[in-house]
Amino acid sequence: MGATTDQDTANRALLERAAQASGKRIHGHKFCGDGFFTYASLHDDTIVSWRPLADDGDALRVAVKCRVFQDHIERFRQFYEEEITAGKREEEATRFAIVRTAAFQAR
Repeated sequence: MGATTDQDTANRALLERAAQASGKRIHGHKFCGDGFFTYASLHDDTIVSWRPLADDGDALRVAVKCRVFQDHIERFRQFYEEEITAGKREEEATRFAIVRTAAFQAR
């Protein structure tokens, strides 16, 4: 594992805000090849691996909890287009746009 980059640091901050918006508490981060494994607790304090930037299911749960597609669709669309323009594939752009939209709610 190499040193973390500025983008890694930005992603970590993004995950922390998205966790806050979706009702999770962060217990730690571990950088891995495809991003951060973020250890978060659910409402019952069970600690789980949470990777919404890399895992479709985790991203979907964030979208549902934060009502991304009901109450924040325009912001999601804006973030999605920015991620596509930056060169991300559709699946990755969707996950990042969901997390960015959730994180924006926690500002």
